[in-house]
This record gives sequence, structure tokens and C-alpha cells, in this order.
Amino acid sequence: GDKRLVLQCDVKNRAQLGSMLAEALPITVDDLHLTVLHIGPAKSLYQEVRNVAGTSLERYELEMVSLLRKCIARSKDEYKAQVTGITVLDSSVQSHLVLLVNPSEELCLLRDYCRRHFMLFLEHCGIKSPELFAAQSRSISQHAPEWLPHITIGAGVRSVPAVKGLGEINLGRLYVRRSHKSQGVC
Repeated sequence: GDKRLVLQCDVKNRAQLGSMLAEALPITVDDLHLTVLHIGPAKSLYQEVRNVAGTSLERYELEMVSLLRKCIARSKDEYKAQVTGITVLDSSVQSHLVLLVNPSEELCLLRDYCRRHFMLFLEHCGIKSPELFAAQSRSISQHAPEWLPHITIGAGVRSVPAVKGLGEINLGRLYVRRSHKSQGVC
């Protein structure tokens, strides 16, 4: 299958977050994380890149490994962020209940670095207009450079519960997640 690549940081203080939300709802997601950069399904993205720029699989893979290594090397061991609210995000697949996150300046710098290097990755693969390619790509699902930092806590939810006491969360080191499922919202 086509594995979806995501650069993300796990929530380190999951128990604390769970207790903050326990009265309002049970957390239905085992994998609590903050997506820093959604790259997309690797094979589908390669097909798009090859169709536009004629890039070889070997070059694509070398550039992808370089991108992932640079982003991970840039990561710190821990980041702080502030949970500022709770809302429902709808996608073409399904709705998700998410915690809105105000990331630290360091986390924003990491996101900017990763996104900038993702655009360079596309350029190194022969894409002449990386921003336009990213906006139009079906694989990337990254239609704008704006980032909506959030943590998905439930799927198929339509209403927003009242939650009190949202506060600081601790996020771990950036890593690459390879997954087969497409959740629609990262």
C-alpha cells in the first residue's frame, strides 16, 4: 500500500491532557500528536512528481531521505505549546474533534524549517513552482502554507463539548510516521 508520511511530535503529557478532558469526553485517539508537516502518500506523490518533472525514483528517494533527515536533525527533544480551544474540523473523509494549539516560537520555527525544506525537496526533484505544485497536488493535501496546529482527539464528532482548564502541553521530538490510513485531518 501507499504509506502516508507525516512529520509529527507526540504529546508527552497525555495523562494530564486526558484528565483535562475526562469530564467532557473520553479521548478516542490512541495516537495523540501534533502534525508539523503532512507530506502525503509517498508513492502517489512520486507519481505526481514524475508526471510533472520526469524525476527518477532514485532521485526522489534520495531527496526524500535528505528532507526527513534535515527536519529530524533540526528538532529539539521537547517543545511546549498552549491548548487554546476545542473545535470540529470537517474533511472530505469525516469530522474530527480537535484541540487547537498555540505553538511556541521554537515549534513555529521548526514548522517553517520543515515546510521550507519540503519546498526545496520539490525543487530538487525538478518541480519549477513548488508552492503551486503543493497547492494543486492531490497527494500533499496542503493547499496553503498556513498551518492550523491541532491535536485530534476524536473522530466522527459533530458537536463541541465544553472543556475547562485547557493549558500547556509538552510535545516530544519530531519523528516520521508512516501510516496506511488516510484520516482526512492531520
